[in-house]
Formats: sequence, C-alpha cells, structure tokens
Amino acid sequence: MKPSRYFLSCSVVKVEMGEQGSDAGRPEEHDEQKGRFQQPDNDLQRALDLIVVVTALTQSTRAFAAKWQSIRAKLERLRCDLSNALLLLASSSASASASAEGEIPDVAAPEILSTLTDCAALARSCTELSYSGKLLMQSDLDGLSGRLDVHLRHIDGIYKAGTLGGHALALVVSRPPTGASKEDMRFFVRDLFTRVQIGSRAMKSDALRTLEETLREDDKYQRIVVETGDVAQLVTFLESDDAELSERSAGILSAVAADEENKAELVAAGVVFPAIRMIETGGAQGREAAATLLNRLTANSENAWSVSSQGGVTVALAICRKEEGALLREAAGILRNLAGVEEIAQFMMEEGVASVMFRLLKSSDEEAQACAADCLRIMSAGGISARNSIIKEGGIPLLVSVLGSQSLKCREFALRTIGNLTSSPNSARLVLHAGFLSQIPAILRRGDFSVQEPAARAVRDIAKLSEDARKSAGEAGIMPEMLKLLEAKSLTVKSLAAEAISELLTVPKNRSRFVQEDGSTVRILRALDTDEDSRVRQFLLLALVWISNSPAGRRKISSSGSLQSVERLAKSDVPEARRIVRRVSGNKFRKILDGIWKS
Repeated sequence: MKPSRYFLSCSVVKVEMGEQGSDAGRPEEHDEQKGRFQQPDNDLQRALDLIVVVTALTQSTRAFAAKWQSIRAKLERLRCDLSNALLLLASSSASASASAEGEIPDVAAPEILSTLTDCAALARSCTELSYSGKLLMQSDLDGLSGRLDVHLRHIDGIYKAGTLGGHALALVVSRPPTGASKEDMRFFVRDLFTRVQIGSRAMKSDALRTLEETLREDDKYQRIVVETGDVAQLVTFLESDDAELSERSAGILSAVAADEENKAELVAAGVVFPAIRMIETGGAQGREAAATLLNRLTANSENAWSVSSQGGVTVALAICRKEEGALLREAAGILRNLAGVEEIAQFMMEEGVASVMFRLLKSSDEEAQACAADCLRIMSAGGISARNSIIKEGGIPLLVSVLGSQSLKCREFALRTIGNLTSSPNSARLVLHAGFLSQIPAILRRGDFSVQEPAARAVRDIAKLSEDARKSAGEAGIMPEMLKLLEAKSLTVKSLAAEAISELLTVPKNRSRFVQEDGSTVRILRALDTDEDSRVRQFLLLALVWISNSPAGRRKISSSGSLQSVERLAKSDVPEARRIVRRVSGNKFRKILDGIWKS
C-alpha cells in the first residue's frame, strides 16, 4: 500500500533530523554564543511542525479511538508548551547576545522528535489496521502516552524552575484586534497562561485581569481558553489564599462556562467543589463569580448531581435565606436548575426549599421573584409530594398575589405553577378561594402570549369544580377573555378556552349574560366555521347546545347568518349539531305560526 501523505511528511522531517549532523564539517559561521541558542530553536520548530502533521494523521485512525483521543489531547498540550518555550527561548537568546549570563535549559527536543516520529508510525498502523496484534498495539499506545507524559512533566518542571522566564516575560503580547484569526487569538491566550504559570505574583495578576476583561468583551475567547489555556491551573487558583488571584480565576471560569461546549470539561477539571467552597468562604466578588459559574454549569442537567453531591444545595439554600442582590439571584438560579432532577428536588423539599422560594416571591427583586416562581413551577410539575408541600406551607395565596407583578416572567411562572396545582380538585378550590379568578381578565388583557395557556388551563380546571365555581368565573368577567382566546394561534390555547366556555355556559346565569353580550354567539359560530380541529369543534358545539337551551339564545343563533357550518355538521350526523339545528328550526316554525295567528 502506498504510504499516506502525512506519513511521508513525517519521514521527511525524520530525514532532516538525520542530516543535521553534516553541519559539523562546515566552516564556523557564528560565534559561540549565537550557536548555543540556534540548535534548540531549530529542533523546537521541527517538533512543532511535526506535531501538526502527526495530529492530523491521528484523526484518520480506525482503532483504539479512546486512546488516540487521549494522545491527541496530550499532543495539543505539548504543542502549546513548545510554542511558549520557543517564544521564550527566542527572547532569551536576544537578551543573552548582549550578556553571557545564564544557560539555555534542555527541553529535550530530540527526544520529543523521536516520540513524535514513533507516534506517526503507530497512527499509520492504526489507520491501515496493519498492526500484528491488538494487545501489542495497546501496549505500544500506552507506552507512547507515557512518553508524552514524561515530556510534558519535563517542560512543566522547567517552567516552574523559572529558567524560561526572566526577560521574555517582559515582552507583552498585545491583544489581537477585532476580526483577528483564531491562531492569533490562541497565541495571545497561550502567552497569558505562560505568565500565569511562571510569572511573578504581579504578572499572574495582570495576566488574569487581562484574560477576564478579554472574555467579558469578546465571547469568542470562551472556547479558545479551554482549548489553549490551562483550566486546571485556574481551578487550582480557586483554592488559593491569594484573594485577588482566586477571585479573578472565578470570574474567568464563570465566563468560560457561558459556552455550553465547555461545561463538561470544566466539571471534569474538578471546578465544582472549589467553587462551592468559594461561595462559602470567599470575598464578595469571588462568591458572586463562583455562584454564576455553578448556575451556568447546572443549566445542563448532566452536571446537577456533581453540584448536589458536593453540598451545592445546602450552600445555595443558605444564601437564599439571608443574602440579597446578585449573589442571591445566582443561588436561586442554581436551585431552579437542580429542581429539574426529581431525586434532588425531593431532597430540596426536605431541606425547606418551598419556604425559601416563598421568601424570594415576597422580595422586591423581580429577577429573584421570577426565578423562585420558576423553581416552584418545575417542582410542582414533578410529583404530588412537591405540590402538597407547596400547598401545605401556604404557597397558593402567595402565588396568586404574585400575578400582579410587573415582571412578565414572574406572572407566567406563577400561572404555570397554579396550573399544575389546579390539576387536583382540592387544590383548585384553594386557588379559587384565594381570589385567582379576579386576576385573570387583567392578566389576559395585557396581551402576553406566554400567559394564555396557563391562564386558560387554570380557568378550565376551576370551571370543572362546581356550579358555584362556574358562577364565580362568570361574575369575574372570564368569558369575554376566553372568547378572545378562540382566535389564538396556539391550538392548545384554543382547545382549553373552548372547553372552559362550554363548562361555564352550563350555568343559566352565565348563559344569559353571554347571550346579552353583542357578538358573543357569532364569534363561537365563526370559530366553528374556521377551526377544523375535532376537539375544539366538539367544545364549541357543546357551547352552542347550551346557548340554544333558551329562546334568546336560539334567536341569536338563528339571526347570526353563520349557521352553515352547524348545518353541514348536522348533515354529517354529528349529534350536537343535529340537536342545535332542530332547536333553531323549531324556533323558526313557531315564528311562522305566531305571524299567522297575529294576522
């Protein structure tokens, strides 16, 4: 089989390595000081070039996918480290040309080149499936991975020793302009992390501050920080005694967590426990950043258990019981996110989350109010025990009072929570007695689409309770608003509104009020004519059956000029339509007789 292009490229690099010894016979072209710096730079550049080639080759492997994924990650780390080393060596070389002080550290570039060449050969074998045995290849890949670890530890030791620092760190890389290439952005981030890793205390602080500001101004850096930087170093700083470094690291990590793609990697890097500890013991800025970080992480339900199992629920509840401001809002967001996992929600209920959310509902902070209402909505949808706890602790009157909030989100979530509670007749009665129905007309008149469904659902559930409940709904002016919802775009909203109307019209007083309102009967007939959904049509026909019970109602139907749809359904043997047509036709016949007798 013909060798692949990538493997040929690797072979060329290997040949070049072998030919470099021929320089020994050449005349001396450089002074001793310059020669000391040129060779490491050459080998490092070859290693960097080869890493790119080998990484591309590993993308084509057809076996041992997990092992190659781990190897690729180490190759990327090695590439970043060597790039930084090359930058620092170049700067140190320029400085050393003026002063003979200091020796260039041995970064083991020839050994790295040898490892990379072997990596290319193994990748080729796994691409062509030409290896002699599976166990032997597994052993070779483990050995390769171990060699890469040795190189990474070696370079890390050089960084920590500070032998690649000094003058090079005084060269500040400017932030790339807007629209710069990703490679320029990566180089900028790598330089900042180099300063964080080996710089002085002041350099670390400046680098973290710059990185935090960059993330705040340009979210394109969020993914680049994870791909190029050292997230583990930032996690370590979270537990640092240096308040400034830990707070800036928390700010960076919380910004990085805004990218959904980064969340799993942050959790894998062990960010959760240090963040929880910072919320408990950190300064104001750090606590807020750490809470924002956990709020963003828990927005992905896969991370919920990681936060809950390490004490996140207890810490968030403690904040919501006594704190205010941004920290309170972020903690409420954490609890809201965790409530979506049934087992965690049960634990939260046992820890008193309902009363905590009630506290937030009473606050003047609209964002905290909305978050609390959303948390109660999620829990009330999950199970009967959560609903019972909300009711038992007096949540219904509070939720009804929140319906007057200026926050649309708060009104919507409170309505949805109430809608979840009214699925039980007993709790629906409590909602009725809390004055819920009197709030509905004003809420619906605002014209907010998001509240239409929960409002119609709750009205429908209450209307099914009893005749007294239906009378209360009629007296509260509910029917005109339900009529308007027959024109909603949502089929669910139309169906709920039609069902609520059919229930409310079972009460004679409601029918009389409905018939007296101009256009009400006509709107139902027109809705019947335009809506083809069988469920909506069924409830509209039931409403017309109730209307046709009275002479006034029959006259409204007869004089509407919109009876064609009912007659068409009657011809299709729809029972309710046939009953309506019979009643209206009988009414017309009596009119004819009355006319004859009067003449």
